[in-house]
Amino acid sequence: MDAKGRAMIAWWSGSDLMVRWSRPAGRWRPPCVLVAGVKTPRWVYPNAQLTVNRGGDALVVWSHRGRVPQLWARYKPAGHRWSEPVEVTPLDRSPGEYIAALGDGGHVAIAWMPRMGREIHVVRSASMGAGASR
Repeated sequence: MDAKGRAMIAWWSGSDLMVRWSRPAGRWRPPCVLVAGVKTPRWVYPNAQLTVNRGGDALVVWSHRGRVPQLWARYKPAGHRWSEPVEVTPLDRSPGEYIAALGDGGHVAIAWMPRMGREIHVVRSASMGAGASR
């Protein structure tokens, strides 16, 4: 929930990741498909995570099973459209567990532990649309 009282929820509808915003008075806007046809790996936890900051910026991170399971993200600055999906993890590091955070200035941090690994990887960015640094 942001500082204006708008809440956002995310959920799975089959293999589609859905999101929905409320208005400050509590009425809900129509839901939208954030990403369709996701194949979630069983061992990545959580399979999706949503975070919203006080300004109304939103970040959704989800796991996707491909040749190698990966984390993907989309970012939505308050009052703007969602970014295109951004590949967060490299193909040579399969995530096991992860956490995502979104600061009040729109800064993003995503940390994960590779499956069967003993290290922590962190991606941080001032904007998910710009190049992230590892």
